[in-house]
Amino acid sequence: RTTKENIKELMRHNGINEEYEKLPRTIRDSIRLVTDLGERYLWVDALCIIQNSDRSWALNSRVMNVVYGNAYFTICAADGNDANAGLQALGFLRPIAHPENIAFYSLDVRLKLVRPAEHYIHGSRWSTRGWTFQERLLSPRTLIFADGRMFFQCRCTARCADIITEDEHAGWSMDFSHSPSLILQKLDLQPLLVYKQALELYMKRRLTFPKDILAAFTGIGNLVCDALGGTLVYGLPSSHFDWALLWEFRDAALRRDKEEHEQFPSWSWCGWKNEQMDFQYKDTMLAGIEENLHDWLMNHTWITWYIRDGNGNIRLVWGGNTSDTASPKVEATWRGYSLPQTPTDESPTDSSLSSKHDAYGRTIRSQHLGLTRSQDFKLILNECPFDVEIVAEVEALSPHRTERDMPFLQFYSWSAFFRIREDRRFRYAPHQNFHRYNIEDYKDDWCGTIMLDSVWALRKDLELDDPMEFIAISDAKQFHADEYDDWSSYIPMERKESTWDLYYVLLVEYHADIAYRVGLGKIYKEAFENSCKPEGKRWKEFILG
Repeated sequence: RTTKENIKELMRHNGINEEYEKLPRTIRDSIRLVTDLGERYLWVDALCIIQNSDRSWALNSRVMNVVYGNAYFTICAADGNDANAGLQALGFLRPIAHPENIAFYSLDVRLKLVRPAEHYIHGSRWSTRGWTFQERLLSPRTLIFADGRMFFQCRCTARCADIITEDEHAGWSMDFSHSPSLILQKLDLQPLLVYKQALELYMKRRLTFPKDILAAFTGIGNLVCDALGGTLVYGLPSSHFDWALLWEFRDAALRRDKEEHEQFPSWSWCGWKNEQMDFQYKDTMLAGIEENLHDWLMNHTWITWYIRDGNGNIRLVWGGNTSDTASPKVEATWRGYSLPQTPTDESPTDSSLSSKHDAYGRTIRSQHLGLTRSQDFKLILNECPFDVEIVAEVEALSPHRTERDMPFLQFYSWSAFFRIREDRRFRYAPHQNFHRYNIEDYKDDWCGTIMLDSVWALRKDLELDDPMEFIAISDAKQFHADEYDDWSSYIPMERKESTWDLYYVLLVEYHADIAYRVGLGKIYKEAFENSCKPEGKRWKEFILG
């Protein structure tokens, strides 16, 4: 391990050679392999990143997409359970003998049982580790060592050292089956789909240190954001931020504790944990909006999202700079926010233009005209008690920037209070503590639905008539049948006629005047006029932590 204490010794001429015998066998085998192939450089995280330096980790972990993406090839060491297992297929210590599964079909025909690469890789400890997730996904070529075998994979083909193929050209192979590398084939056209699939795969991994929950995903997140335009904000793509907030649990989850110096927000999946690390973008919740996601972002969202930077100042989550422009290959319906084209005889700051559109390029809704939006923030943080200052966007992935944004969003939106009742019609598995709840207005009429941790609900004793606060964050197109299979006639139309009559809402609770996400649901817009508190529907400033 490279540390602040031994870095100078290792950087001396032959510094590594003097420590060579102390290196784990896997690293020594890798050095020998690279040397035999005539290559000069080898990146090893434990040697190239100063292990006890937060600054070194911050600088390097944020650019792993550059490290892996520009590698000639990456060695994936999936043999054994630790770094002393070595690269067994190379047989540097002894030849590896595999039992031959051969059937004699006839005198002239023998059949050999061949399993795809994923059969061996999936069962390895390496494939469960969070930090190894990016190795395969970001590398253009990989040499994978697993179960004493060696596999080559790139983004076009796959080969196994045990099998001689007649076709020397790139093409489909059974060794490609279920390879996570396949999802990158959609990166140019549908990068957001790659983000969803990559996140789902990542959630199945395990981290030795929970504080690495973001760092081990940042490389693939950066790759996706390069195509989408924008940056990664606590694991969420800024170019589609309203959509990115619509993630859900698969089962009950707990807030992730502050890990050393790292603090994670409730509004991102990285701020929660459960046994299976299962968070996803459910089709039931997203019903209808991904038919044309760009149109939804531009015409059915309204919040101007700001975040507190590392100094406590406020900046836009999505800045709208030229670097925030999506790749021209991205399908039009999957694009994110976009600023209107500025006439050649007008400047981008022209007052008539800014009065019609918000900072995310969306036309300001008539019902929002005249409301306080983003230039008059009043709420402060206890650790930043002075004037609220709005600053220009900084390059979030600058190699010179090591401090992370503070985990606080600041914005204005609609607020209302409703009561919650458990929906007794739904049946749940015995182990599942994630239940569906009805949302009711002041007249006790059903007006929405939400999934919540039943343990949290019991602790809050929701059977008492204590209204809870909900924040409207965007328009929802419809209820999915799995969310609500009836029709209450809360609004005067039939179900099939109803579109865009709902809000996506966050149920929040407060600690020290900061709102924190509890759950995500859907409520009729009309219900916000029937709030359970006398002040009714309110346009309100929030800090969401």
